[in-house]
Amino acid sequence: PVAEMWEIGEEPFHLQVGFSHVAVGEVLAAHLHQQGATRIAFVGARMQADRRAGQRRDGFCQALARHGVTPLVIDTGNDVSPAAGGLALRQALKQQPGLQAVACANDVLALGVLFEAQHRGMAVPQQLAVTGFGNLPYSQVCVPPLTTVQPHAAEIGLRVAQELLAQLQREQAQEQQADEDGESGATKVVDVGFELILRQSSSQRFK
Repeated sequence: PVAEMWEIGEEPFHLQVGFSHVAVGEVLAAHLHQQGATRIAFVGARMQADRRAGQRRDGFCQALARHGVTPLVIDTGNDVSPAAGGLALRQALKQQPGLQAVACANDVLALGVLFEAQHRGMAVPQQLAVTGFGNLPYSQVCVPPLTTVQPHAAEIGLRVAQELLAQLQREQAQEQQADEDGESGATKVVDVGFELILRQSSSQRFK
């Protein structure tokens, strides 16, 4: 048996354990829209090669499109660093006057957005809402604390191990019956979900 972990999505061939990265983007978009933001940017890195970051971007853009909002998308290329996040904010401010919110594909880029905002004297969240992904250790102690998404990594690992062990035990105990029922070739998808962690960086409502 073989397991695909960390994401769920297209054409599982045996076992998938993870969560929907498209749904992550949709949830972040819904949060910023509920806060009243309409001039919004999404910042990510390697979004053509990093399918998961691309899925978060797609979910984000699709959710906002349903409200008539078209976010600015900035790809930092291969640079996944706070410096790249800062540069992305500078670009976004030039391309989107009155920018109100920036959603980042990860917490590292979001940290750079926070640094650049502070350097420019932009108040977060009063003038700019910022969100990330990953809930890295510094996200709750940076200034201001970062709104982000918590994936359940430990639960994913545990469920993968449990499902593989269960499959092996079934095959050992009932190999013939599994062949007859087609059970050994069945696919299974386990969605462990994720959690939106609301913190100060996106707590301001825009009028």
